[in-house]
Amino acid sequence: MTDESVAQGRVLRLTLLRGIYSALVRHDEVLAAVSVSADRAEANAAVRLLLGLDRTQADAVLTLGWDRLTAESIQQIAEEIANESVFLDANPGDTSR
Repeated sequence: MTDESVAQGRVLRLTLLRGIYSALVRHDEVLAAVSVSADRAEANAAVRLLLGLDRTQADAVLTLGWDRLTAESIQQIAEEIANESVFLDANPGDTSR
């Protein structure tokens, strides 16, 4: 795996984490939007519209387990977002971490 592909993977992970975090902090609205959707495709579209996410982020939201709604889990994701953002901003080409 090249350094570039590792870096791209980290950026993708950060993007997904941001979408998941957005859904977790607005879980009541997400649940309401998903529960009135006719199928997964409609639920994906509803989540994208509600949260301003892309299709991949919305798919990640739709695969979440209920255990991700705990305060501890939400805090862990927020910390990971902060750490990855700082790392990627400071080391755009470094994939050693």
